[in-house]
Amino acid sequence: ASILREGEPLGSFYGFIFDGVYQDQAEVDAIDDPGATVGGVKFRDTDGDGDIDIDDRVIIGNPQPDFQWGMTNDFSYKNFDLSFTFQAVQGVDVFWITKYNLLRPTEGTNLLIDVLDAWTPENGSNSMPALDQEPGEMSTRYIEDGSYIRLQNLTFGYTMPKPIVDKIKISNLRFYFSAQNLFLITDYNGYDPEVNSRGGTDTVSSENLFLGIDQGAYPGVRTYTLGLNATF
Repeated sequence: ASILREGEPLGSFYGFIFDGVYQDQAEVDAIDDPGATVGGVKFRDTDGDGDIDIDDRVIIGNPQPDFQWGMTNDFSYKNFDLSFTFQAVQGVDVFWITKYNLLRPTEGTNLLIDVLDAWTPENGSNSMPALDQEPGEMSTRYIEDGSYIRLQNLTFGYTMPKPIVDKIKISNLRFYFSAQNLFLITDYNGYDPEVNSRGGTDTVSSENLFLGIDQGAYPGVRTYTLGLNATF
């Protein structure tokens, strides 16, 4: 799924461009594609030679983001304080292996809801092939936009007034509520776009090559904390 090629971003995704589903025999006969069947996946003839083969594979995604940004703010009003941190990534692609696996009825697993739109003679879907025609080739069908905005941290606190803490022989007392990973805004259909299922499992070189791959990686957890800070 990933390729190291001079002049291209490190770990670029490599495969076929999905071009719909063969709707009838006339479409199958119009191109030299040894795997072409009615109801099967159609790949783009990128080199224009009239047939579909491995030479039609191209760069189909980039796991390197266009840019990343973050924002941290701290506010206070009288005895109240509020702080938060946003984290965001824009223009990054993710190879969702889970989708690759869960579109195949032969795998013996649960399936994605997409299979309900599978091509049949009565349902001429141009996005989901017939259930027995799911290809094994890497293509743009499994590449998704992994851009996101995440509220990484939010903390709200209240510091007790000085006259009150003086009465209980404490110099400072602050109550607070904190939340991590409070919400995520993304169009990605997997659990979490901030993912790398292959990182740290092999050599350093392959960690750099196999980026942005989601093979059912565990998503970031959301945590809530109530606490107090006391100074005696």
